[in-house]
Amino acid sequence: GAAAGRRAAPAGEAILAELTRGTFRIGDAKTSRDAFGRGQVDTWRVDRLAEYVDTTGSGAIDWVRVDDFGEGRWTRSFVLLDGRWQPSNILDVFLEIEFKLPWARDAYHPHDVEVQLNGTTVARMEDSLPEGFYRFQLRPQDLRLPTGAGSVNQVRLVTTHLRGGHYVVTTNFNLVFQLAIVQRWVIADSPEDADRILRASGKFTSGGRDAALYANEWAPVGAPPEAGKPVVLRGLVRNLGGEAIPGGKLVVRSGTTEIASVPLPAVGPADLSPAEVTVTLPAGVHALTVTAEIEGDGRRANDAVPVVVRCGGDAKKPELAVTEPAEGARAPGGNLRLAGTAKDDTALARIELSVNGGLWQAVTAAERWEATVAIQKGPNRIRVRAVDGSGNATEVVRVVDGE
Repeated sequence: GAAAGRRAAPAGEAILAELTRGTFRIGDAKTSRDAFGRGQVDTWRVDRLAEYVDTTGSGAIDWVRVDDFGEGRWTRSFVLLDGRWQPSNILDVFLEIEFKLPWARDAYHPHDVEVQLNGTTVARMEDSLPEGFYRFQLRPQDLRLPTGAGSVNQVRLVTTHLRGGHYVVTTNFNLVFQLAIVQRWVIADSPEDADRILRASGKFTSGGRDAALYANEWAPVGAPPEAGKPVVLRGLVRNLGGEAIPGGKLVVRSGTTEIASVPLPAVGPADLSPAEVTVTLPAGVHALTVTAEIEGDGRRANDAVPVVVRCGGDAKKPELAVTEPAEGARAPGGNLRLAGTAKDDTALARIELSVNGGLWQAVTAAERWEATVAIQKGPNRIRVRAVDGSGNATEVVRVVDGE
């Protein structure tokens, strides 16, 4: 009878002893997943009390999250540092990067990006054009944590331009932590009264709701769709806040036009939920935006994610002609007038030009077009291209000698 109201002993002590003895075996796990996005299993659960993580991909456990009392939330963790297991209040940590493209997406070329934290590579993106918010899982061991003198964590992006060209991409960085809670005991008549007392004390704040969608966690499902056929956009909705998201709406837009929406699943505090929405699109390349719309979201910057969908059905290239200047023409240095014609069997998406390998400049998409560009003395290589809604492109090159 004396033990009837006694709380069970924290599970973490037994788990720490098991880790210290080295008696845990991955083969005992009942569930597993790929948490670091390497294409291999790196996280295992034997029961609901602990999650074992291999942060390096070597097959050796070096980070364990513990639910001491089986209440459905992590209460602490253990990290392997210098061969010893040490307690930590870091339950999760990741790098959030926002990529912004100041110019139209079509002005850029895909490239390779390597993300480094304190000299350690934490992610690679190959032949990609990152835009929007991205989430990269981190290891506690890679962090420089605050000391009495403070600390600095250095993020570096190493890019390799596969197709040449120079352009500007702006980025914002955030280190996002989920830390173990500090328990506080309150005597009250009900959980609601306890919550009210804590909030009134001024010593308790809630992280609120924070829906987060990340571009590297959302994509069209399956092979590139044909025009007019349904395509599923699938990804994760994360709640980075301390209050549950009771629901809401997941909206897909093309520009400012809403083309689809579905109910948003409920997501618990510091949790995630899979989600998907189906759209039907005409032929062409479509830059869509998927947005989580909920009430009371405390941070809306990362609520939306760009998703590019290419729908087949139109393989015919536009017709393009440059009528002025002629090939090999000579012109005074300074401004040069260009003119021509363009048409497509469906619709022109854009006409653009580039001078001497510079950025693509948009020209009004019309059957008869004209533009003025600056040239220099000597040979000038001018590229003009017309692109239709399906991404089919026709290019014409003129070389003009500036005098």
